[in-house]
Amino acid sequence: MAKFINKKEQVYDLRLTAYGRYLISIGNFTPEYYAFFDDNVLYDSNYAGFPEQQNHTEERILNETQYLESLVLFEDVDSMLNVEEIIDLNNLDLTPTRMIPRKDIFRFSEPIGDAYLDGESQSAPAWKVVALNGFISSSHHEDSQNNTKIPQLNVELNYRKVVIDFETDPDDQTNTIENPKDIFDVVNSTSTFVDSKVVKLRTDNGMFYVDEVNTEILNENFEIEVFKKVMIPCKKAKVDLIIVFDYVRSAATSRYLSDSDNITLSAPSTDGVTIATRTYTWLNSPDAADACQLRLTDAAACGDVLDIECLKEAAELNLMALRAAILSDECGLNLTVGDISLTYSSAQTAVIGRLPLEQNVCGEAGNTPIIDGSQDSVFYPTPDSFVGGRSELQQLEKKYFQKEIPQVVDGFMVSNEPEVNSLQYYTTSSVEYYFNVLIDSQVPEDEACKASELFNKQSYYVDLDFDCQKLAQENIFFDIYGPATNPDICETS
Repeated sequence: MAKFINKKEQVYDLRLTAYGRYLISIGNFTPEYYAFFDDNVLYDSNYAGFPEQQNHTEERILNETQYLESLVLFEDVDSMLNVEEIIDLNNLDLTPTRMIPRKDIFRFSEPIGDAYLDGESQSAPAWKVVALNGFISSSHHEDSQNNTKIPQLNVELNYRKVVIDFETDPDDQTNTIENPKDIFDVVNSTSTFVDSKVVKLRTDNGMFYVDEVNTEILNENFEIEVFKKVMIPCKKAKVDLIIVFDYVRSAATSRYLSDSDNITLSAPSTDGVTIATRTYTWLNSPDAADACQLRLTDAAACGDVLDIECLKEAAELNLMALRAAILSDECGLNLTVGDISLTYSSAQTAVIGRLPLEQNVCGEAGNTPIIDGSQDSVFYPTPDSFVGGRSELQQLEKKYFQKEIPQVVDGFMVSNEPEVNSLQYYTTSSVEYYFNVLIDSQVPEDEACKASELFNKQSYYVDLDFDCQKLAQENIFFDIYGPATNPDICETS
């Protein structure tokens, strides 16, 4: 049980979770950094319902507030463990049993910032993001779909295939198939077909200038995380409408449809918003003009002596009438109606009629109630409303960069040349399986300089690490077979 921290002896409290202890047990616990959180600190007393003078806030937080020790266990221990034991009958050595707890999901996601301030005292750290290649379609202050307070920039990038002549590219006359400007032109083009055509991939690779202003520039001051957006399809709400025909000799325990019994169903319309409601009523003498008034087939007509076949026939006729009414144009709802099924009770004293219903509109809007207006409660929806309707969900599936193969290990060079991971080792969980991420000096200089020149003319200040002015003055192509000149000694006057 957690105790209050003795602030005279403890400045902070550190505990390992069950998963952290598991990583230590197998030698894989290698922490690289730590973070501080202030989720347990109440800065503004108005959120707790009492006023407070500003000068008293610091005293309350530091000296008058008690704090609990760290909580690392949030569920029963038995439910957290997955016992795994490997036994090889051909080998007497046994792999030790590993208790594998699931990863703790009770973690914080908003650590206190760690920026190095390097601006005016009234200037907070900020980000400057410029799309050098690509189009920022919209932006938001936070991610509302995943409930994270992270600013969002939505960027549209389009990739398309085109068929062009082998000799020239109509979009870039200087960039021919025989004389590509970079390796990507070679990779993104097919071989020549018999009609002297090639299929080329038009890439719209995103290129962004990202700068954190009002802070000191560190060597490694950012991290890149890549997530794949996975959409979980929606579900339609369902219910089984159950009618029980139970007739025994004691009238006090009899259950069956009687005159003026009704049931009310509701379903969203095709737009998924407007809710339509219909009430179906059983009458001995219904109005022929009202299709929602159904003719009653009374189980009481079976007599005092139990006749299970008679009850079965009564249940079937009434369910068929309700099914036809739901499907009719006059009072039908936006529902899918299943087939009728009839079963007997274990004591063979009742007939249970079942009519499955499903909302045609997908999502939570289909979880509408069912109202049973009969006096004897012969309707038994299970439960008393449509259930299971779920709107489309979005989940983020994290992808991981392949670890670089180090060229120097413990001060010793292990390979003459830098090694890269082979493509055959990439899986769908790898970022490189989908695309490459180039940063800083890895970006082609000519493309970065060309984009920065364009944006700087539009009052954007993009400061690259490349000497773009020198690059523009360089003469890249040299003709060794250029025009020859006569030496001075051969000149005559």
